[in-house]
Amino acid sequence: MKKKCPRFKGADLLSGYLLLFLKEKPGHGYFLMNKLKELGFEINEPTVIYRHLKKMESFGLVYSKIQPSEEGPPKKVFFITQTGLEYLKEIIENIKKRILILKEFLQEYERSEKIENSNSTN
Repeated sequence: MKKKCPRFKGADLLSGYLLLFLKEKPGHGYFLMNKLKELGFEINEPTVIYRHLKKMESFGLVYSKIQPSEEGPPKKVFFITQTGLEYLKEIIENIKKRILILKEFLQEYERSEKIENSNSTN
């Protein structure tokens, strides 16, 4: 039985993390960038995050409000929408499918290694 591998790009993972963070707590771009850095993402320019958030906002996944800040000027704070929550669930399902496919690949590789090893000892 042939299984279809779900389309999955790095941008999906970035979107997934941003939506997950915003599900937990609304935040501004620098806050989100720092959360991503803690996970090992190499993002040095906040413009990468703000461009991605702007794109997500155009698709209705997030919305933003300008809010006063205790530290400096007002900040643009992002919030997840219902559409964003639904898209996050789609990303999660795609990740789960991808994990299963990768596990199957590793199992097949290990099986082939056992066959190769048993053939070389004969």
